[in-house]
Amino acid sequence: MFRFGHYEVLETSDGSPLELGRGAMGITYKALDTALQRCVALKVINPDNLAGEAARQRFLREARAAAQLKHPNVASIFHLGEDGGTHFYAMEFIDGETLESLPRLPGRESCSCLTPASPSETRTGSRPRKEHQPGTGASSARRG
Repeated sequence: MFRFGHYEVLETSDGSPLELGRGAMGITYKALDTALQRCVALKVINPDNLAGEAARQRFLREARAAAQLKHPNVASIFHLGEDGGTHFYAMEFIDGETLESLPRLPGRESCSCLTPASPSETRTGSRPRKEHQPGTGASSARRG
């Protein structure tokens, strides 16, 4: 079992880490916040691709920028931390379907309904739902 601070990464039935998404910046896992006894999405910097200082700074900027967004359709950031030289941040886990699992509209890609946020939308937090990783947007109602 992987552990980052007081977060335990959950495992699948075969014992592998329960991965929610993966990208150039990091890997997002479903984890348990052992202090508060709740599930979180835990994004961990990708050690294979991002070992340098510039990458670490980008990861920290990403977490801090995401923490500034306040909107019902944006997952909240709970914690930014480091454990044994590995940087991570914990965010709200929202259970739901992936965008890839939703039916595609004729002539459109599955995610074409989401548009990139403009600088003004990013400042105001009024951008479309941004979930744990591309393609993992929750389509079900928020659970509290």
